[in-house]
Amino acid sequence: MASIRGIVVDLPRDLPWYDGMEELVKFTHSTTYDYHKLPPVREQYINCSRHLTQHPFNSIISGIEEKDPEKLLDLGLRYYHGCTAEPSLTRALDAWEMITKEAENSVPEDKLTPSVLARAFSCLADAHMTLMHLAFDGESVIRHDGSDRMLPSGERDPIMANDFMHIAAAYSDTSAALGMVSPVVLYVARWLTQIGERDGVNVRETERYKVYPHLCQAWDVRVAEMDEEKRKREAKLGRAPTAYVCAAQGCGITAKQKKGLMKCAGKCPMERKPHYCSKNCQRKDWKLHKRYCKPDKELGDIPPPPPPEQPVDLDGIPRLNYNPSDILQRVDYEGPDRSIEIPLAGPGQRTVTIHSRNFTPEVMRLMRDVIVADDAEKQAKHAAEHSEAEETPGRGDGDTGNER
Repeated sequence: MASIRGIVVDLPRDLPWYDGMEELVKFTHSTTYDYHKLPPVREQYINCSRHLTQHPFNSIISGIEEKDPEKLLDLGLRYYHGCTAEPSLTRALDAWEMITKEAENSVPEDKLTPSVLARAFSCLADAHMTLMHLAFDGESVIRHDGSDRMLPSGERDPIMANDFMHIAAAYSDTSAALGMVSPVVLYVARWLTQIGERDGVNVRETERYKVYPHLCQAWDVRVAEMDEEKRKREAKLGRAPTAYVCAAQGCGITAKQKKGLMKCAGKCPMERKPHYCSKNCQRKDWKLHKRYCKPDKELGDIPPPPPPEQPVDLDGIPRLNYNPSDILQRVDYEGPDRSIEIPLAGPGQRTVTIHSRNFTPEVMRLMRDVIVADDAEKQAKHAAEHSEAEETPGRGDGDTGNER
């Protein structure tokens, strides 16, 4: 199970904005913070803008000669996303590897801290996940460093993709060992876990990945946390099953608190009273609920309402049966904390849950249907393309270089 929080950020109108800043903020969010200590997203945008203004590119390029780890980390982030710098993945890797590798031009050990090392390894893990996808999809990377570094060349190369996956796991494990479990560390762990489930392989027992206990432990902790969150949510739903779930057929929106949904104002008793995420859902459900919107003594022998049904098309994928005028998202919208759980195709019972105060119920349902349809398409494509064992990330041998 994965969890995503969707937000709309209200930023100051006079906040300086730089090309590539949004990607930089997202990447920094995923790689330079422990997932337990993520600052508010609005704060991250404001701090990033101020940092870029106060520390222009020319003021940090000196980090290469000075071997300043914080400047090198910042330099890599800007190169990676082309924010105040010419975009260059290889130059970003060079900057981060000056922090993590033992070489003549590397940062002296007495300048390093566990924090800067963990952040650099986390950035490298994310970059190598990108390289893995590029190699597998047959894309190329421009070489700026003049080295013989392994890079995607434009031809689909599953073996190279395997090697990048392995390197990403090694960097993630080191980051976790240094005390920082960033969102990207969990992403790498989840990716490996899902690939293993897909292929019937226990990744932790393979020669290539069993040497990364910190990565496995980080994922075990997060899974336990998500299971506990789910247990508490289900216990709350069990105590008042109609109060936290929108009653409209096919909706799927749930609320964190009772006040997150509107309740029927009719005469039906509280234990049967349906709740709705929006007036649209209440209107759609009225034909069904009308017969039951009365006290128990007046209900008589009317059978219980049928369970909600999700409309599906001929391929078994939920229809995107929404009128665009129904899903226009107001940028200033803020409502109660709601969520929607999205089932994913493939082995196991994979789900992703989207939480948001800023997405309307209509937008959240559309996101669910788009994700389900896209995931089903990807699973079908994968089944057709991944019949050869050599195309399975997580198998084979390889090394990660000379990391600290």
